[in-house]
Amino acid sequence: MNNIVVVISGCPGSGKTTLAKYLARSLDGILLSYDDILRELGNFSVENFHQARILFLERFLEIMNNCDSKIILIDDVNHLKSLIKPYKRIAQQHSSKFLHLIIDISLENALSQNLQRENQVTEEVLITHYEKLQQEKFWKNSKHIQSQEIEKMSQKAILLTNEAEVLRPRELISVPQQQSLMHEIDIELRKCVRSLILAVPDLQRKEFAELANKTKQDVMALMSKIPEPTLDYAKWQFESIISLKIRK
Repeated sequence: MNNIVVVISGCPGSGKTTLAKYLARSLDGILLSYDDILRELGNFSVENFHQARILFLERFLEIMNNCDSKIILIDDVNHLKSLIKPYKRIAQQHSSKFLHLIIDISLENALSQNLQRENQVTEEVLITHYEKLQQEKFWKNSKHIQSQEIEKMSQKAILLTNEAEVLRPRELISVPQQQSLMHEIDIELRKCVRSLILAVPDLQRKEFAELANKTKQDVMALMSKIPEPTLDYAKWQFESIISLKIRK
């Protein structure tokens, strides 16, 4: 029997992590949490942000390769389609079932529930994730559930999990195609690096160029671990890491 991969999308405060943990207990599933990996690495830093992303994908691949008939719940930042694609493609390669759940909640309720969380995010971050979720065009078979009491929300999620369909495996892209894709990503990231360097004052350009090029190398290393990396995912990783480094 195949594994079932369940990816849950929802802005902070929607109950995404609570639902993932509840389903893992109820269905004897495996919960893979990005935040847990960050905590294992010691603290939230730019270096750990990138390292946790690599470890997350490696652990997911290990679980898919070594487990059978398990429900695998992905608790990660899933507000963009490009972030979910790697999990869907890996599930597809393993002829596994796949379910994408989207938790619907009003912005007002999300902000209110965020204030009650132990690990709150800033209002700015929450609103950004909320707006991107609203704008993102996910798959036609993505399923929506309303944020509510955990028991009711989990009942609906369990029903949808039982109805998840097996993804038919596709032929893997060839080595030349993979190399061509990585080359395309490399070119686009080089453009990102150049535009960022030109945007900073002359006196800071050398230091910033080193930071931007190191970030590009890290992102390319991460993309090499994904079966079919996407440009959107690569650019999101690059922009996220650069943003953290600048704030630091």
